[in-house]
Amino acid sequence: MKKLACVLIALCVASVMPTIAFAEMRISEAVTGLGATAKYEIADPTSQFAPDTARIFCAWKAKDLDGDVAVRGVWIAEDVGDVAPPNYKIDEATVKVSGGSTAAGTFNMSKPNNGFPVGNTASRFI
Repeated sequence: MKKLACVLIALCVASVMPTIAFAEMRISEAVTGLGATAKYEIADPTSQFAPDTARIFCAWKAKDLDGDVAVRGVWIAEDVGDVAPPNYKIDEATVKVSGGSTAAGTFNMSKPNNGFPVGNTASRFI
Protein backbone atom coordinates (compact mmCIF):
# COMPACT_ATOMS: atom_id res chain seq x y z
CA MET A 1 0.00 0.00 0.00
CA LYS A 2 1.39 3.37 -0.91
CA LYS A 3 1.73 5.67 2.07
CA LEU A 4 2.57 8.79 0.15
CA ALA A 5 1.01 9.42 -3.18
CA CYS A 6 0.19 13.02 -3.76
CA VAL A 7 1.97 15.91 -2.08
CA LEU A 8 0.32 19.31 -1.94
CA ILE A 9 3.18 21.78 -2.05
CA ALA A 10 3.72 25.49 -2.60
CA LEU A 11 1.43 28.10 -1.10
CA CYS A 12 -0.79 25.73 0.89
CA VAL A 13 1.07 23.82 3.56
CA ALA A 14 0.04 22.19 6.82
CA SER A 15 1.35 25.10 8.85
CA VAL A 16 1.12 28.86 8.78
CA MET A 17 2.52 30.12 5.54
CA PRO A 18 4.28 33.43 5.08
CA THR A 19 2.01 36.37 4.36
CA ILE A 20 1.52 36.92 0.65
CA ALA A 21 0.81 40.50 -0.41
CA PHE A 22 -1.82 41.29 -3.02
CA ALA A 23 -3.05 44.65 -4.28
CA GLU A 24 -5.90 44.96 -1.79
CA MET A 25 -5.49 42.05 0.61
CA ARG A 26 -3.09 39.57 2.12
CA ILE A 27 -3.57 35.84 2.55
CA SER A 28 -2.13 35.52 6.04
CA GLU A 29 -2.68 31.79 6.54
CA ALA A 30 -3.48 28.76 4.42
CA VAL A 31 -3.64 25.19 5.74
CA THR A 32 -4.51 21.94 3.94
CA GLY A 33 -6.07 18.82 5.36
CA LEU A 34 -8.74 16.15 5.18
CA GLY A 35 -11.65 18.25 6.46
CA ALA A 36 -12.76 21.70 7.57
CA THR A 37 -15.01 23.06 10.31
CA ALA A 38 -17.83 25.60 9.99
CA LYS A 39 -15.39 28.16 11.45
CA TYR A 40 -12.92 27.64 8.56
CA GLU A 41 -10.40 25.62 10.55
CA ILE A 42 -8.74 22.54 9.10
CA ALA A 43 -9.53 19.16 10.60
CA ASP A 44 -6.75 16.58 10.23
CA PRO A 45 -4.10 18.95 8.80
CA THR A 46 -1.67 17.39 6.33
CA SER A 47 0.17 18.22 3.13
CA GLN A 48 0.42 14.61 1.89
CA PHE A 49 -2.56 12.89 0.30
CA ALA A 50 -3.08 9.35 -1.00
CA PRO A 51 -4.58 8.87 -4.49
CA ASP A 52 -7.83 7.62 -2.92
CA THR A 53 -8.32 10.63 -0.61
CA ALA A 54 -12.00 11.55 -0.95
CA ARG A 55 -11.56 15.34 -0.73
CA ILE A 56 -8.72 17.80 -0.08
CA PHE A 57 -9.46 21.00 1.84
CA CYS A 58 -7.60 24.29 2.09
CA ALA A 59 -8.68 26.79 4.77
CA TRP A 60 -7.46 30.37 4.35
CA LYS A 61 -7.49 33.65 6.21
CA ALA A 62 -7.11 37.07 4.62
CA LYS A 63 -6.48 40.49 6.10
CA ASP A 64 -6.10 44.08 5.01
CA LEU A 65 -9.20 43.82 2.84
CA ASP A 66 -10.30 47.04 1.22
CA GLY A 67 -13.97 46.86 0.33
CA ASP A 68 -15.39 44.04 -1.75
CA VAL A 69 -12.74 41.52 -2.82
CA ALA A 70 -12.83 38.26 -4.78
CA VAL A 71 -10.58 35.52 -3.39
CA ARG A 72 -9.75 32.94 -6.06
CA GLY A 73 -8.18 29.61 -5.21
CA VAL A 74 -6.59 27.62 -8.03
CA TRP A 75 -5.42 23.99 -7.76
CA ILE A 76 -2.38 23.40 -10.00
CA ALA A 77 -0.75 20.10 -11.03
CA GLU A 78 2.88 21.23 -11.00
CA ASP A 79 4.51 17.89 -11.79
CA VAL A 80 2.39 14.76 -12.06
CA GLY A 81 4.35 12.92 -14.74
CA ASP A 82 2.46 11.86 -17.85
CA VAL A 83 -0.95 12.45 -16.24
CA ALA A 84 -0.99 16.17 -17.15
CA PRO A 85 1.38 18.80 -18.54
CA PRO A 86 3.42 20.86 -16.02
CA ASN A 87 1.44 23.60 -14.23
CA TYR A 88 -1.91 22.27 -15.45
CA LYS A 89 -4.94 23.96 -13.83
CA ILE A 90 -7.00 21.21 -12.17
CA ASP A 91 -9.79 23.32 -10.72
CA GLU A 92 -10.56 26.76 -9.34
CA ALA A 93 -13.15 28.51 -7.21
CA THR A 94 -13.86 32.14 -6.39
CA VAL A 95 -15.42 33.53 -3.22
CA LYS A 96 -16.62 37.13 -2.96
CA VAL A 97 -15.87 38.76 0.38
CA SER A 98 -17.40 42.06 1.41
CA GLY A 99 -17.11 44.36 4.39
CA GLY A 100 -14.66 44.16 7.25
CA SER A 101 -10.90 44.06 7.10
CA THR A 102 -10.50 40.29 7.60
CA ALA A 103 -12.07 37.19 6.10
CA ALA A 104 -11.74 33.41 6.18
CA GLY A 105 -12.97 30.55 4.07
CA THR A 106 -12.27 27.15 2.59
CA PHE A 107 -11.77 25.68 -0.84
CA ASN A 108 -11.99 21.95 -1.47
CA MET A 109 -11.46 19.52 -4.30
CA SER A 110 -13.08 16.12 -4.69
CA LYS A 111 -11.14 13.05 -5.81
CA PRO A 112 -10.95 12.74 -9.59
CA ASN A 113 -12.46 9.59 -11.14
CA ASN A 114 -9.01 7.96 -11.38
CA GLY A 115 -7.82 9.29 -8.00
CA PHE A 116 -5.31 12.01 -7.30
CA PRO A 117 -2.16 11.58 -9.38
CA VAL A 118 1.19 10.91 -7.74
CA GLY A 119 3.34 14.03 -7.85
CA ASN A 120 3.39 17.66 -6.80
CA THR A 121 0.34 19.88 -6.82
CA ALA A 122 -0.23 23.37 -5.43
CA SER A 123 -3.01 25.64 -4.33
CA ARG A 124 -2.54 29.27 -5.30
CA PHE A 125 -4.51 32.33 -4.34
CA ILE A 126 -5.12 35.02 -6.91
